Amino acid sequence: MTVADAGPLSHGQLSVWRDIEGLPRERWHEANTWAHWPVPDGFGTERVRRALHTLGARHQSLHTLYEFDDPAKPRQLLRRFDGDVELTVAESAPGGPAAVAAELLGRPFDLRSEYGWRARIVTDGGRPSGVVLVKHHMTADGWCDGVLAADFQRLLQDPALPAEPSAPGPSELAAWQHAEHRSRQRNAASAHWEKVFTSGRAGYPRADAPATGYLQCTLRSRHARAGARALADRTGTPLSSVVLAAYTFSLARVTGIGLLVAQLMSSNRFLPEWREVVTSMNQWTAAPLAMAPGTGFAEHAALVHRASLAAYRHGMYDVDTVARLRERNWPHPVPYEATCAFNFLTLDGLSAPAETDPLMVWEEPFSTIGHGCYLRAADEGGESLALRLRTRDIPQDQVAAIVEGTHALLVSGMS
Repeated sequence: MTVADAGPLSHGQLSVWRDIEGLPRERWHEANTWAHWPVPDGFGTERVRRALHTLGARHQSLHTLYEFDDPAKPRQLLRRFDGDVELTVAESAPGGPAAVAAELLGRPFDLRSEYGWRARIVTDGGRPSGVVLVKHHMTADGWCDGVLAADFQRLLQDPALPAEPSAPGPSELAAWQHAEHRSRQRNAASAHWEKVFTSGRAGYPRADAPATGYLQCTLRSRHARAGARALADRTGTPLSSVVLAAYTFSLARVTGIGLLVAQLMSSNRFLPEWREVVTSMNQWTAAPLAMAPGTGFAEHAALVHRASLAAYRHGMYDVDTVARLRERNWPHPVPYEATCAFNFLTLDGLSAPAETDPLMVWEEPFSTIGHGCYLRAADEGGESLALRLRTRDIPQDQVAAIVEGTHALLVSGMS
């Protein structure tokens, strides 16, 4: 392989790297995610393999390596795609795509020497029925699943499509983000973070009790989805804001915290020219939320919507610049820590039909990267809402109370 181009990381790539750079090798796999794509009838294994190879050539991030020799200036190294990626074929097995993914997910990527993705063509009786794609979060975030899936289907249908990049890649994104004409936006993001660091020390929901380690539970409910939709329609706010409001209101009620900082996942896909780029553009932004005594849920929901909109406006930023701002502006003797983290996703369909409503299940987390009180809320095909809360050193009864309180607030929207 020869280096075709080298340059700085984009803001999203750097955000991921700063989150994982200190992980021991046995935890590198925690940055992996997966997707499953069905293969229509009529396509053979070689046709599917060819489509995957062409996909790797058409998206810059799928043939990029990384250099971390200078800790202060990690770089992305764009290569000409040579097909050197793991593509395997195997018959379907009990457990379906999730079982295939579990095997592929557990092996880490070394981004210095290998591309951050692998795929398995799953067959039924020798006929391809699906593809399981595993990729490193630095290679592609969750938004990219749909972009890659659509391009894969196009390549299946038309193998003559060119094997050249079909959209701008992360190297062009990085150049745009670091350009001089973006200085006003960078300064605005810095001003936002300065306000966060000087707004006061937010509480964290850790009890004065022995460490409990990591806990994770998922509550799935159709009633919560219906109630949240009704609340969103009545208040004219997005579904995601309603769920965030219920989460932070419940958390404050359970823990007694008065000043919260909600760490919010921003997709940063707001500009048309960057909506289709395959890379990681996700970044955590922050919204300070003051909970005055006696604040009602409706008032809190309005505050959450305003604060989250302001935070998302500044979701694209240089994390190293923000780290320096934190060092200069954080006046407290303890390190800065947001109260909680929140991410809202819209999925195509229901993960699994719930026999009871609500259904809450305790699980072993696959990854413990990131914040110690992290709610991942997923709208499952417009039918059900899945609330997955992963915590660190928070008693189990409090974890359950936060999730159940969030659910109760959302269900109340149906009355």
